[in-house]
Amino acid sequence: MTPYPLSHSAPPLAKSASPEAPPAPPKTKTVTHSKAKTKTLEETERQVTVHCRFQTITPTWIRIWKTTYLIDQATGHRSPLLTQVGITLYPQLTPVKARSKIYFTLVFAPLPPDCKAFDLIEEIPESGRFEVFGIPRNKSDVYRVEIV
Repeated sequence: MTPYPLSHSAPPLAKSASPEAPPAPPKTKTVTHSKAKTKTLEETERQVTVHCRFQTITPTWIRIWKTTYLIDQATGHRSPLLTQVGITLYPQLTPVKARSKIYFTLVFAPLPPDCKAFDLIEEIPESGRFEVFGIPRNKSDVYRVEIV
């Protein structure tokens, strides 16, 4: 290895066998890959994130069902639950201690662009479902709600 002098200039370039050869054109695969990556980021940004807080006085168990939706109040459009963080999916249960709060996040498919307000509804065949009505839409599609 040849040491280079300490300076801000780059090391000297080796001479090529054919100095007149033009540089290789950029590969079109790179451009296609970039477009696909951008599309994926746009799709991710369109997801709706709902940060939830659940508070209890008595000890209890909670869970979320896959049949939880964001429902556009004007059109009835249903955006399904995609994933959850910090809470178990039915049939597993998450314990909640007495006099405590639990925070969890729900991620849903996009709402229609013209949606102004929506409801969060857990459609289940038993009592005790999660419901939050009249959530006003915002530009970021990130929300904080209290589950009562």
